[in-house]
Amino acid sequence: MLVLCFLAIPLSLICLGCILLYAERKLISKGFRSYFWPHTKGVVKDMRHDSYIVTGLIGLSGTGIGPIRQTDVLYLYQYHVAGKEYQTEDYCFGARGEMRRATYMIGQHVPVYYNPNNPAEAVIERGLKATALIGLLPLSLGLGGLLVFEYLQ
Repeated sequence: MLVLCFLAIPLSLICLGCILLYAERKLISKGFRSYFWPHTKGVVKDMRHDSYIVTGLIGLSGTGIGPIRQTDVLYLYQYHVAGKEYQTEDYCFGARGEMRRATYMIGQHVPVYYNPNNPAEAVIERGLKATALIGLLPLSLGLGGLLVFEYLQ
């Protein structure tokens, strides 16, 4: 019975990691494929502020958990592929937090990486992002826990 208790934590972490990776499978796939996408020159056409509520640390020293208002700046990018005009707000294949690194001005030129099979699908920053791979953390911890458990027996 005690053995099952010690195994429950690493097995739970492995399950959580697998669930998170499965939930982000499309972002991971598109992020990987975007490394091979061609690019074109785009221009920032518009920007807007978007706010939403998330759960996070609150209090003077971060001792509580509660609602926090986050505000992101979303940009509208315009670009042309094969003479056709496209627009996107997608910065990358990751969570909204990845967009915080974007600091552009309206009219600024930016590289736009687009899917050659579907030019309407495009991003400003290509590749895999850590937020899409967050499931690797509990998966690794769970597998490490199983190795430690096996070693201790």
